[in-house]
Amino acid sequence: MRAIRAPFFSASALSVFSATALCYHTHSLFHPVRFFLILFTVLCFHAAANVLNDYEDSLSGCDDMNRDYIHPFTGGSRVVQEKILGLPDLKKLAFILFLLGMVSGMILSLSTHWSVALFFPPAFIGGFYYTRIFSKIGWGEVIIFLNFGLLTTLSSFYIQCLSMSWAALLLSAINGILVVNILLVNEFPDAEADQKSGKRTMVVRWGTKTASMMYLLFSLASFILIVFGAISGNFPGLSISAVITVPLGVLCFLRIKKGGKVFMKKGIILTILNHFITCGLLSASFIISKI
Repeated sequence: MRAIRAPFFSASALSVFSATALCYHTHSLFHPVRFFLILFTVLCFHAAANVLNDYEDSLSGCDDMNRDYIHPFTGGSRVVQEKILGLPDLKKLAFILFLLGMVSGMILSLSTHWSVALFFPPAFIGGFYYTRIFSKIGWGEVIIFLNFGLLTTLSSFYIQCLSMSWAALLLSAINGILVVNILLVNEFPDAEADQKSGKRTMVVRWGTKTASMMYLLFSLASFILIVFGAISGNFPGLSISAVITVPLGVLCFLRIKKGGKVFMKKGIILTILNHFITCGLLSASFIISKI
């Protein structure tokens, strides 16, 4: 459980929940079996990517060099560094998890429509090569936005109703931005080790000052999209309640700007809480507005 970082599955699970709730709101559809299958698939892919991240970071020496990590949020799970598991164990575990996700995805495709299968290859590529390639060429944040935002949200929506909508695309952008901010805030304490190991995260490329401003801009962008969704009619009017987390986003930014382990830890916790509350309120607004 520690190796797969199960406590942080909310980053992907909330995209599934919110997309399913939106489909219920717009199409009055909810297929429980499809919901649990896509949730299982997404969590398998998420867990596999986490394990593979530990494997790659231990192989490159990134986690060994990291002395500023904030456990359990940054610096990996530390299962290799604490000699709980070895690199071969992580490799096998990642393979099993990816395989389970692929099998679950195949069952979904066979039981719904062949087009569902189109979502899984890019999700696999993003997860498999995230640390090995994408984080080293400066595409890490883009891949997280695509995998946790677009792919997870749109696939969860499509699997329920076998159609797409502008509302689903808008929701996927909101989900993606919120998860990118979780990644971004975790990059600050790991910046030195990331730079030494060749990872080009946003903090490494742009520095802490610019990266912290990007965090604030991403927070504001997610709230603007929520307001736009409510005003444009893509989301129910009740969804505007999700903007009550605006002060939380600003508070996170102020904690990050101050720096230091204590303030950074608070910023990380508040960022995760911000994502949880915002997605939770959006999901609730979709369901309540339909009742």
